Amino acid sequence: MKIRSILIVIAVVVFIFALGYMFFPAQIFSFLGYSTDATGLLILQFVGVLCMGYVASIWQIRNAAKEIQKPTVFSAMIAMGCALVVSLTHQLTGTFGPLGWFGVGNFALAFLVFGYYWFYKM
Repeated sequence: MKIRSILIVIAVVVFIFALGYMFFPAQIFSFLGYSTDATGLLILQFVGVLCMGYVASIWQIRNAAKEIQKPTVFSAMIAMGCALVVSLTHQLTGTFGPLGWFGVGNFALAFLVFGYYWFYKM
């Protein structure tokens, strides 16, 4: 699979989650089995805004040359690796419910794919 296809899939998935975080934070939290106050919902909305910035950068480089894609793929690999560690830690300590494994799997897959492209394809 080409990196362009991977970048498009990731941009679309993150875009969907970002919209949910920005416009439906309480519903997203309740779906995951959490509740929070207004401050927590505001923070989740800001996470959605940050995700939109991530989507914009991924979308902009999808057709670029590999040398231009390289820094973004590296930063995405680092971000997904950190997200994997955090989500796995919370999953193993019981903070997340059964749906938490979905997030752990997504972050692991993204980390492995970006790592593969960083180390072997670029």
